[in-house]
Amino acid sequence: MRDYLYRLITDQIDGTSARVLKIFLWVLSVFYGIGVGSRNFFYQKKIKKQYRLPKPVVSVGNITWGGVGKTPLVEYLAKVFKSKGLQPVILTRGYMAKKSKQALNQSDEATMLKERLPDVPILVGKNRFENAKNFLKEKDADIFILDDGFQHLNLYRDVDIVAIDSTNPFGNEFLIPRGILREPVSDLKRTDIFVLTKTNFIDERQKNILEKDLKNIFPETLIVQAEHRGIDLLDLRTKEIKGLEFLAQKNICCFSGIGNPRSFEQSLIHLKAHIQKSFIFPDHEIYCKKDLEEISQYCLKRNVSIVITTFKDAVKIKQMLDCFDQKISVFALRLEITIESGKDLFLERIFSLIQH
Repeated sequence: MRDYLYRLITDQIDGTSARVLKIFLWVLSVFYGIGVGSRNFFYQKKIKKQYRLPKPVVSVGNITWGGVGKTPLVEYLAKVFKSKGLQPVILTRGYMAKKSKQALNQSDEATMLKERLPDVPILVGKNRFENAKNFLKEKDADIFILDDGFQHLNLYRDVDIVAIDSTNPFGNEFLIPRGILREPVSDLKRTDIFVLTKTNFIDERQKNILEKDLKNIFPETLIVQAEHRGIDLLDLRTKEIKGLEFLAQKNICCFSGIGNPRSFEQSLIHLKAHIQKSFIFPDHEIYCKKDLEEISQYCLKRNVSIVITTFKDAVKIKQMLDCFDQKISVFALRLEITIESGKDLFLERIFSLIQH
């Protein structure tokens, strides 16, 4: 159902019934836009209070529904700050699925970040200002990274970074639920830095057009280009690390519960893997044994011995690997983000703003 809805609002489905649904969704998006506009107006006119922490805050957010690469960017920034001798602390709301009681104690992004950044405190909760303030009562921090912070206007930020998926920047430019925009594109005027993500999946001409269009509308905003690349493959059973060349010409199945599963599939295709089937689950899915057993049975019937998932999903199935037949190897594709164009300007702008 979720995949159908995503294809509907991104205009991949047409027909009479689809057009009727799109009209209904457009009406809903008008009311959604009124709500977003009212909220932003109240903060702009200081009718609603914006709280400020005694330490610098760097916000990493986006303007579209779906995975654009925010979490890898948060990880990248945390590592940069650590390399500069600073102690970062990550503030995240911790979006969770509502499928089971397990969801009450689990957050996809937070769990993944804790695995990847064991020496960085990660505070999970809706009220990120209170979480940070309480943290500072007992511990110290040099800088806070606000995860998914572009719409979290009640916390003042020194730097506003917005990640834009270069493969699908703004969809059809309609607001949710008719499109994928969480705010009108014009609201990007609040941004200090645009990070164009996944630029290794588009050609040079597309990059130049996107960057030129953004510069024409937002001439003061710094624009940098980032690539999402695989690092290696982690065998979830044996903890063995394999190089990415292992996937070349292999028949595989994959599964994911992320905002943009097509991007994950594209990464695997880029590594020359032959995807026999991609199992797509809702974003922030809390897996049950039945889900994994279904994947295992499909692989056995078709003689597929390799299953690949995302690192974000891998941290949620560690206790259920016995659902996969022993003939099947289960790997997590580990990705990282790198700033390929404008890295020095990117860091210079961040440090100049947090020291302002």
